[in-house]
Amino acid sequence: MTYSRSKYLVVTLDYVMPLLTFLGFFIFIYVAFFSPLFTVKNIVCTQDFEPCNNPFILAEADTLKGQNIFFLNSNNFIKLLTQGDFQTRSGEIKKILPNTLILSLQSVYPIMALHVEGETRFATLDSSLRIIRLLESNPNVPIIELSSPISLQIGQPVQDQSLVANITFAKDVVRRIPNIIRLVMQGDDLILTLSDKIVATLTIHREAEEQIDALKAVLGDATIREGLRKVDVRFAQPVLVKD
Repeated sequence: MTYSRSKYLVVTLDYVMPLLTFLGFFIFIYVAFFSPLFTVKNIVCTQDFEPCNNPFILAEADTLKGQNIFFLNSNNFIKLLTQGDFQTRSGEIKKILPNTLILSLQSVYPIMALHVEGETRFATLDSSLRIIRLLESNPNVPIIELSSPISLQIGQPVQDQSLVANITFAKDVVRRIPNIIRLVMQGDDLILTLSDKIVATLTIHREAEEQIDALKAVLGDATIREGLRKVDVRFAQPVLVKD
């Protein structure tokens, strides 16, 4: 018996499965990366758990709409925001398929504030001594009280070098002495009010570490601390004032 070649195309499973696999892969690539299905359409933006209201952030977030959600580089976008907005410290992007982004941002947090005697507003500072914002209410950080007005610009570091030296000195003190509720710069002296109403006086003309160690030694001795109202560590031997 002899067989002749069929004039019709005969497709067997040996051909069907690779063909379907190729077609499926092609369709997946198209749908995932080139179709409108996975382009960003919705963006939920929060900063410090509140809806974003910064025009710069909102404008930049709006540029993400229409981009492919898989191609979006989250790290580069967060870097763009932190470099472009001095009040933004960090953030993250969560992708929810097919087309939603959750943008969560955290603000730069203040380490202390400046307040001029007689003024109502407080200028908060970050760790780089930049002015973050001006507040009408107490910012709940250590406050340096100043006796005379100074020139400040939001987003820029403090320019007065003598004030920078004083603030840097105060920052070191705040870092090592807990429970400071008020700081007052009087000339070259830094006057601290602690949470238990003890008032301590330091000077920028003596090593901060020496004064801080002396102050901590006084505060750490229960006998010395009893009835203590003032302590002056500007000198080699602390000067104590009790009730």
